[in-house]
Amino acid sequence: MARFKVLETSYIDGRLVQPGETISYDGPHGPNLQPLDPVKPGLPKGALDLISLARQRAASRGDSPDNAGESDIDSVIADGFNTSDKMVEAAKKVLASPSTIA
Repeated sequence: MARFKVLETSYIDGRLVQPGETISYDGPHGPNLQPLDPVKPGLPKGALDLISLARQRAASRGDSPDNAGESDIDSVIADGFNTSDKMVEAAKKVLASPSTIA
């Protein structure tokens, strides 16, 4: 799932979200959502899904999703997420330096 900043009050996934909120969303988006995870060409397919799951893992342990790191990726993989080495390498690089996908 990709992350977005909500720009105007919107009804998304069965709930009302307010401007300024950050959400994870898998559907099509319009001008009411600003992508926070724009994809650079060449990012392996599935890498953003792995990053999203790692961020969810960080949040579930009480940390900020933005503080997700290699241990969160390793934890997601240990739980059975199907990956390639290239995908894992790209996801870890992105979490170490988020500007690599901007």
